[in-house]
Amino acid sequence: MPTLLTKNAKIKKSGKKHEIQLWNFGITAYKTRDGKITCPAAGICAKENGCYAQQGAYRFSNVAAVYEWRYAQTTLENFPELMQLEINEIVRKASKKNTQVVIRIHDSGDFYALNYWRKWKQIMEANPNIRFYAYTKMVRFFRAIKVPQNFKLIFSEGGLFDKEIDRSKPHSRVFGSREELLAAGYVDASEDDLVAGLGDSPNIGLIYHGAPSKAWTTNET
Repeated sequence: MPTLLTKNAKIKKSGKKHEIQLWNFGITAYKTRDGKITCPAAGICAKENGCYAQQGAYRFSNVAAVYEWRYAQTTLENFPELMQLEINEIVRKASKKNTQVVIRIHDSGDFYALNYWRKWKQIMEANPNIRFYAYTKMVRFFRAIKVPQNFKLIFSEGGLFDKEIDRSKPHSRVFGSREELLAAGYVDASEDDLVAGLGDSPNIGLIYHGAPSKAWTTNET
């Protein structure tokens, strides 16, 4: 049986580098098999089918099935309790090594509904010693929402409401190369996810790493 929390290659590498128990959670990108939208504010990434989470290994039938399963779990009323069971085990193991636990929400997908967000808010508030973070394109959704202190929200460019992003606060931009990223004054989180999750800079840069034929950026030229 699959688990809710996992470690993709980048998460595993980042956690090891910082000696942190870093985990991630993801659901189907953009749209489920039965048509449920999981990224309501997606922009260019959806239009161009350029979302990295709709390419490569994410499209393997066994991988896609797990992400569909995780989405289904989020629709259950007891999703917070199911997540807490896994968190408890992770914390138990981390405490033996005196290691910090950090969770990235959504290596794919987004906060697709208010009720879904409330479930995550419940999870965060039940675990004040865990740091949570997430990229999101739901700019208007979070405009009037106060998030828990242990949650870092990173607004991700490439959505429908880019013009409404406050760029003095954490936000991410997609570049075509590291040279462009650094020249624009952004920190590179392409290889180390904790540059975004625990870093201080509001300017978080990512280098496009999907199929060349579907390449896109949000870099303002």
